[in-house]
Amino acid sequence: YCVYGVEGSPVLKPDLLMLQRHILKMDPKPLRHVHFITETIALDSDQERKTLYLDTSNRNERFPGSSVFLSHQSIVNSKERDAEVMDFSATTISLSELMKSTLSYYGDDVEQPSDQERLKSVLPDLELMEKNSRGHLLLHVDIEGSEYHVLNQVKDSGLLCDYAKAGNQVDIFIDYHDPETVGVESANAKRFVKEVRPHFRRNCGDNLSFYERHRYFMPPSQPKVLTNAVV
Repeated sequence: YCVYGVEGSPVLKPDLLMLQRHILKMDPKPLRHVHFITETIALDSDQERKTLYLDTSNRNERFPGSSVFLSHQSIVNSKERDAEVMDFSATTISLSELMKSTLSYYGDDVEQPSDQERLKSVLPDLELMEKNSRGHLLLHVDIEGSEYHVLNQVKDSGLLCDYAKAGNQVDIFIDYHDPETVGVESANAKRFVKEVRPHFRRNCGDNLSFYERHRYFMPPSQPKVLTNAVV
């Protein structure tokens, strides 16, 4: 597997680059490639400058609540504790652009084979096998309220659904952040719940799976009632 990470906070850049170098020097390598795209925010646009607010209320945990939302609870707590908010300017990148720039499926030098080409060739050639093989995209999304912007954009581009419907496996591990945590119920969050999430589940085929945490928009599951069996 190749691993790409996106992190906006410049405070974490030295640690991430150190980790990247450590993994690449390992022998044998646990990963084919690893690269952290630092001082970059996953959002719904590309190459724009956006403000990232730093979660200084959780310094010991390495600033986990940093967000583009000034109203985020961790940022509010930081302001109350420190009387000010640290912020940085970072470049944005969309999931669509990240997919096109990192997945071999979209490489200009990779010609997508037809079904007949896949069936007729069984030569033990690793390069040919890789070209003809199906991809597996694993996404871990925990971005403090920006998850709705990211997924709405990739729905609009059609890229994620097309990739899954082409036979590639897509597994999305996502941590949702509710309006109470973010401090606002954004239009993007409302659209994701009402339109985008149902679209992914209904129209993208069986190769796309969601593994979700904190589904605040879903009714709580009813506890199972156990009855005594009559013998």
